[in-house]
Amino acid sequence: MLRHLCLLILLLPVCGCSQKGAPETILVGHIAPLSGPDRALGEQERQAIVLALEADQQDPIVPNRKLSVIHVDDRGTIAQAQAEATRLITLNRVVGLLGGEEDAEAEKLASTIQPYGVTLVTPASLASVAGLSCVYSSNVTPRAHGRALAQFAADQLKAKRAVVLVEDRNAYCNAVAAAIVENWPGEKPDQVKLVPFDHEPRADPLGQRLARETADVLLFAGSAKNFRTLHDQLKVGKQVVPFVFAGENREWLRLQADPSLCAGVYAASLYSGPEEWSPKQKEFVASYQKRFRTDPGVPAFQAYEGARLLFEGLRHAKGSVPKTREELGKLRDFASFTGALAMHKQHASRPLYIVQQQKEKLTTLKTYEPQEK
Repeated sequence: MLRHLCLLILLLPVCGCSQKGAPETILVGHIAPLSGPDRALGEQERQAIVLALEADQQDPIVPNRKLSVIHVDDRGTIAQAQAEATRLITLNRVVGLLGGEEDAEAEKLASTIQPYGVTLVTPASLASVAGLSCVYSSNVTPRAHGRALAQFAADQLKAKRAVVLVEDRNAYCNAVAAAIVENWPGEKPDQVKLVPFDHEPRADPLGQRLARETADVLLFAGSAKNFRTLHDQLKVGKQVVPFVFAGENREWLRLQADPSLCAGVYAASLYSGPEEWSPKQKEFVASYQKRFRTDPGVPAFQAYEGARLLFEGLRHAKGSVPKTREELGKLRDFASFTGALAMHKQHASRPLYIVQQQKEKLTTLKTYEPQEK
């Protein structure tokens, strides 16, 4: 009996040491539609983040601490996204979040997490970040988006007069439309006209109103769903004019899913067509294809860059949650797929590409360098 007691006493220090275990894992949350109609886009994001996570292991955020990402399904609703964000922060103790593919969702997510000190990196181009210091966008501002479209329509399409159709209850679309008017050359009251339409356009006699307008180009700031609904009415008088899509990035992706609707339509994109991809982007595409046996799209590009942006902010903050926001705001030379990216007032300062969908091919027509530094 005494011998057994002595053996137990000798083993106690050993057991105590083994209980210390490995350093605590650093957790990041990713909120995306992993079910429902947008599940393919959400799955692209998840797969791209897997590659970003593997690349980060070569240069850990904090030495000897593992980084891991928890992927959760928002089921395509803002309320579910908010609930998942709260759970990830309070129960899983994540140090940062990725998600909010559209402006309204990203704004609600940011409002939800603002009191917790956790940072959200989103691909959405936020209409406003007032009072929301927790959110950073890997996208450009609505003002930069509208400015590029106005310059392209006036300079490249040689349009003298424009009609801007704007969805009346969409904050992002209204911000882009305002930027188009602001940056249109010449006497704006005579040359560019805003035509608001109801967010449920089936009851809106838009075709009748457009018949009274004269324009060389039609810019549509609204959703892909409403573009489909209004497609047959989107004519100025009897003359079919060039269409420029001025809605959110995610809505442009939804429109591209229907080649019959987006054929010939112009839009602004963070990424060029495949023929102009950078070596860095081609390397990512090859890695993605090899790993997942499919081609990545814009959701994958944005998710990969967004994850690496957040990881870089955490790295500079040495894993400190309170300092991550400050460090993200200081980034001036982040290596994106399209060159050096700088953060400016919680948005990315980066090039925009004017593209046109031509059957199965996306063609790059013009590049606009950022004015914000």
